[in-house]
Amino acid sequence: NKTVDFAAISDVPVQARAKDFGLLPTVHYPTFRFSQLIARECAELTVEEVAEKYTDEINELYKVVEKAEEPDEKPEEKKNREKRRENRRRFVAACQVFHAVLMSEHPVPTNEQKKEMRPLIDKLCHKHITLDDIVASISSNLDLRYGQKMQLPNLSNIIALRSRLPSEAISACPKKPLILSGRILSASGAFLLSLFSSISKSVYIIFPFFYYILL
Repeated sequence: NKTVDFAAISDVPVQARAKDFGLLPTVHYPTFRFSQLIARECAELTVEEVAEKYTDEINELYKVVEKAEEPDEKPEEKKNREKRRENRRRFVAACQVFHAVLMSEHPVPTNEQKKEMRPLIDKLCHKHITLDDIVASISSNLDLRYGQKMQLPNLSNIIALRSRLPSEAISACPKKPLILSGRILSASGAFLLSLFSSISKSVYIIFPFFYYILL
């Protein structure tokens, strides 16, 4: 999933802590490398010039496409174009501040710097369910099914997983354990079942499949 431990790439000149920056223990490495390139460019060019130079690359991070301006462009499209331009400028400024703090002798950002870095922090934190997350959830349920001993999940890992979920998936998760056919579905099983149900919008098709696997 192209993620690396932040501790492995943040020891310049001294070890920085992920939580001081509002990061997960692991970060998206391609985005980190791109932010390094942006920060180096800012040493010779202005923020606006760098944002213009890397328009396509930054737009790709935001999942948008920049089209050529048209003479009869609607006011709404002009407004959206300006918003995209401002997002690119804020992203470049965030990269500049982030790496300036990271390279300092005391790499702990202030509250004001954290606000400026937020556009980059949001992209470094990989907000998606990884293959390892799915395998671990199913493995835990299989252990429960066959009575094998298992270690309870670490609270910090649960919080880290929750931070990578879309708000729709979190709101769909049940607050209490589900009871199916007289058996209690574990919290992780209910969580995974609700997650896939909310994403697919096809609960009646997915429910029997995951009920069979998880139980």
